[in-house]
Amino acid sequence: MPYGYSLQRCNLDVLLNHCKIAEGKLQLDNGLSYAMLLLPDDSVMEYSTLKVIGGLVNAGAVVAGPRPVKVAGNLNYNENEKLLGILSGQMWGNTDNEDGKGNVYGKGRVYTKTAIKEILSGLNVKPDFSCDRKDTINLLYIHKKDGNADIYFVVNQEDKAVERECSFRVSGKNPEIWDPQYGTVTLPADYKISEGITTVRLKFKPKESLFFIFQKEKEAGLEVRKDPAEKYVLKEFTGTLEFEDLPEKKAIPVTSFSSWTLLEDPDIRFYAGKATYDLNFSVPSELLGKKTAYISLDSVMVAYNITLNGKLLGSSVFPGYRFEVTGMLKGKDNKLVIHVANTWRNRIIGDFTQFGKLKNCWTTSPVLNLPGKDKSLQKSGILGPVSLYF
Repeated sequence: MPYGYSLQRCNLDVLLNHCKIAEGKLQLDNGLSYAMLLLPDDSVMEYSTLKVIGGLVNAGAVVAGPRPVKVAGNLNYNENEKLLGILSGQMWGNTDNEDGKGNVYGKGRVYTKTAIKEILSGLNVKPDFSCDRKDTINLLYIHKKDGNADIYFVVNQEDKAVERECSFRVSGKNPEIWDPQYGTVTLPADYKISEGITTVRLKFKPKESLFFIFQKEKEAGLEVRKDPAEKYVLKEFTGTLEFEDLPEKKAIPVTSFSSWTLLEDPDIRFYAGKATYDLNFSVPSELLGKKTAYISLDSVMVAYNITLNGKLLGSSVFPGYRFEVTGMLKGKDNKLVIHVANTWRNRIIGDFTQFGKLKNCWTTSPVLNLPGKDKSLQKSGILGPVSLYF
């Protein structure tokens, strides 16, 4: 498919029982609609299937693909193949003379040689979603309609923040950003509408997902989405790191953050399980009077929960998640407790490295499918700074 477009596989049941033609598009009963139907690169098709497709084209659908000339089944073979040839001839016409406009059949058209991008251009179908960089692998999306509202779900697949200018094939509607992590609804700070496209410039956090809602009614009282204006990185702190499943190990002093896999002790380097950071830090007095305050682990692997001065702030699996700590910070002796975990990958690699076989775990998975000593360890623990945002 050309950049900026998406497709969905379907079968005869979908076309027969869950699809109708609305404004020249194939519309499913779940609200999704499609500009055209692409056929498999195969000249074999059941006559009953072609009849359903023919009905959709006659009602206004656009179809692209090779003309079917043979049936697959043996039941009534001669009769069905004859009927298939007649109907496909009417639908496809003389494909040798196709001029980029396709063959008209009823209210629709059928193409066989014209490139998909050219067909979509002729239909004036712009990309449903695109951005200023060709990285749809990194930014995935789903588009659905709910009544008059257009709903886009966009996911940043990268482990780092990305800033993009996203274009949505929507116009005449007011954009809102619904954040599922924080439960907030805000307005985009930077957007424009031109030639049927709404463009929004936004910065996505690592692995962040957002809903973009477009509706004609404008919600009153919504604030503009913005990041905290000030960031303070905790560069000076003291603390310890303890591993839950290694009770015989003494707590490790911590004055900076790095992956457990960089430590020399093999029990820790190959460790899999839970660990606890117990930290103590101070905050400059000029930051204590700020209207709002948040704390964040800017780089962390897998799941964690966080407690500040005896109060559980919550849990997350996302690096950079901001927990609100307004009114909770002190000038000195702030106690931060972070429980963090990692996956079993490193312990499996450690077993093969140290013992040549699995020793510390049991699994029904074939040994050949497990990561061996030649595989790289997964970074574990808190990797980057703890930051305060105001």
